[in-house]
Amino acid sequence: MSFLKTDKKFFFFLLLLGLYWGIALEPAMLIRIYVINNIYDKIIIFLDWCFVSFMALCLLGLLAINKYVFAIFFPVLNIICAVLTYYLIAFNYTFNSGILDAALHCDDMRIVMDVISWQLVLFVIVYLGISILFVWYRFKIGSIAHPIWYSLPMLMIILAVNLNRHYNYTKDRVPYNLYYVCKDYLQIKKKKNNYRPDQTAGTTCNEDSLTVVYVQGESLREDHLSLNGYVRQTTPLLQRDSVISFSNIYSPYTYTNPSLAYIFTNADSLHENRAYTNRSFISFFKKCGFKTIWIGNQELDEGFVYYAHECDSIVLQNIGEFEFDYKPSVWLDEDLLQPYKNFIAQHGKLKLAVVHTIGSHYFYTTHYTKDFAVFKPELTSRIITLNTQQQIINSYDNTILYMDFVVDQIIQSLKDKNAMLIFLSDHGESLGENGKWLHAHNEEMSNHRPACFVWLSDKYKQQNPLAAATLKHNAHLYFNSSFLFPSILDAAHIHTPLLDTNMSIFRMK
Repeated sequence: MSFLKTDKKFFFFLLLLGLYWGIALEPAMLIRIYVINNIYDKIIIFLDWCFVSFMALCLLGLLAINKYVFAIFFPVLNIICAVLTYYLIAFNYTFNSGILDAALHCDDMRIVMDVISWQLVLFVIVYLGISILFVWYRFKIGSIAHPIWYSLPMLMIILAVNLNRHYNYTKDRVPYNLYYVCKDYLQIKKKKNNYRPDQTAGTTCNEDSLTVVYVQGESLREDHLSLNGYVRQTTPLLQRDSVISFSNIYSPYTYTNPSLAYIFTNADSLHENRAYTNRSFISFFKKCGFKTIWIGNQELDEGFVYYAHECDSIVLQNIGEFEFDYKPSVWLDEDLLQPYKNFIAQHGKLKLAVVHTIGSHYFYTTHYTKDFAVFKPELTSRIITLNTQQQIINSYDNTILYMDFVVDQIIQSLKDKNAMLIFLSDHGESLGENGKWLHAHNEEMSNHRPACFVWLSDKYKQQNPLAAATLKHNAHLYFNSSFLFPSILDAAHIHTPLLDTNMSIFRMK
């Protein structure tokens, strides 16, 4: 009868494990899914909690059949899910393939440190301690006499729920979302191709003196620019520079890697795979004799490192400089100005500069100087939910005011040249809409609406009056962010069989 005693202990262990998971890890998602208005809502939430907790228990129970398997996998699973729960609470970040891609391919430790806090470290320590207690208790129980009694029913329940294509309620909930998000991520990754054939055959250009600057913005949404009617004065210098703002750009991607792959190549909404097989506009500029440079304030991540290496030279600023603490440090785009000015001054008559900024990426207060801390109070904590919405917006708007200064400096260096500048952010940013913050999620009116503007020098406008007039005419029309590839080549009078001028913002619509 000793095996019955052991099985009773194991049954109690499973009950304790299920209650722990349901109390410690499931409520964070429930709070964000449901709004409680009446007793009916409370019943629905309770039934939801029971179901997802039971499904989690089925998976955990399978691991617990063998004490050694449980000792290896439960602490890892518990801590990973605890971290996901922390970010759900602190940033309202729901785990998805975009966030996984950004996490796996973020080579810049400063960005990593911006979303790590002492609270997260404490969170991990506590959940590690809980994991050790459960492992200890499982070993204390010993071996199970009839493991098939437990494993077979739990396995059948897991398969029955997860093989249902029409209604799989577990795929967005821990721990099952780990599998489904990784599956989606691997499917996306299969599209990428490290070898990209030269497609510049037949490319020509009739320019003999032209400077083109492409400024890659970061996390800047269009509706926070005073250029576009925002109530705060966030772009006074750009307005003085008479830039032409395009306030109706749609970005299909909401995080950097796929967004840059999409806008640098001739990919579009009908041919998205070109982003993973084709070269960028940089190669076409080089083919026409342009000296090219990539000046970046972010590490070269997998999603866009290929394009940087298409350039003649690469200059990366502030790389590897970060502090392992939780105090705000400085990470400024004005550090890009000197290498940019050196390039403009030293090289020939045909030049292309790609300036990749850190812009309005979180943690906002590290991306502008005290002189630009105009809107107050500012962020005081790296944890979004420990700040007020107004603090977050204030600091975000300060980054835009600082961007205005940096881009104006670039424009001032081009005023006596035949030159043009295009600014396009990779995506937008959520600032509390529907409880969402930052980016890499599908918030339609914030994440998908990047800022974009174009500046033309007087010499360029004199030589290209029709293009300048057409640009103003098209400024309020709707464009997909795939406009960049055809537009920047068209503006530089570069002709190639791959160029579809119908998609250019410099052509009358």
